[in-house]
Amino acid sequence: GLEVAAAILMRPEREPSVRGLAKELQRAPSTVSDVLAALRRSDLLDRKNKLAGTGLFWQLATRWTAPRTYLAQIPLPGVENNLRQPLSLNRFDVESQPGWALTDTLAAAVLGAPVAASSGQVHDFYVPSASILRRAITPLGPTTSAHHARCSVRVAPVPAACSQRIDLANNPTEWPVAHPVFVALDLAQDEGRGREILESWNPKGRWTRVW
Repeated sequence: GLEVAAAILMRPEREPSVRGLAKELQRAPSTVSDVLAALRRSDLLDRKNKLAGTGLFWQLATRWTAPRTYLAQIPLPGVENNLRQPLSLNRFDVESQPGWALTDTLAAAVLGAPVAASSGQVHDFYVPSASILRRAITPLGPTTSAHHARCSVRVAPVPAACSQRIDLANNPTEWPVAHPVFVALDLAQDEGRGREILESWNPKGRWTRVW
């Protein structure tokens, strides 16, 4: 259900078919059909499976949870060369390989949201799997306090958060960022400042506001 909702929110202009979504998500057509039917019954999609308002985004936001692991260092170029099992950063192979995706406040600033990010801002990342998260803990150093962390890592709630990253020119972080929908879902978890930012954020370019 999370994957279907995310796929629709990322491309709200299309009329998704059951078979098309099933192939895209590598899920059974019967499962996708059931999810779409449930979303239509809830008036979150119209009869053509197109987005109907902002309700689907906010429904997804209530289920968009993943525990953070705070780390003392940010991965640096070459770190994977020193490990037996690579961390699958894939910083420069954005189009064909899943990898770490920058999200939350710093990504929002990169994407043009009205948010201020300090020079020491914690880098928040989605990673493709729990095994990759575990591999990152030893070389980057665990810390129990967000105050002492340089970055946080979370297993992506849906694979698309790490497989459909965005490589932007003039990005001061030099990290691929998550799709604006996923960044917005993170901001939505903060019912105060985060949602205030969303009210004023209209993504530019090829992305459509769905919140």
